[in-house]
Amino acid sequence: MKPAAAYYEMSLLAAAHFNVQPFLADYVMVHTLFPLCYETAAHYMEKGALRRLLLNTLGHFRVTEDRRQLYLSFENGYTLAHFNSDITWTEFFAGGSVPFEGPILNKIRAQYKDWGL
Repeated sequence: MKPAAAYYEMSLLAAAHFNVQPFLADYVMVHTLFPLCYETAAHYMEKGALRRLLLNTLGHFRVTEDRRQLYLSFENGYTLAHFNSDITWTEFFAGGSVPFEGPILNKIRAQYKDWGL
């Protein structure tokens, strides 16, 4: 695997290509990286549009060791993950009125695969 920083440009290109907010492309990137290499996915969360969105809405967080899913713990005590958390990713994006739809996320995922990820 490349260092996490090498994937930021790919995420920005996907956001521009599909005309979506960069944090959605970041979300797909981090969840594409996660099954390939947990450490790279965790490091990816140190920068980028998704990190900025999370900081601005829920505050500072850390990626918690959980090899089954990307699990974020916030300073206010909340947790964010796909399951077994206070907030799920679907709820997080719905709360901000962000279109969080499978077809566009799948297109971004397919584009990453085409680019060799």
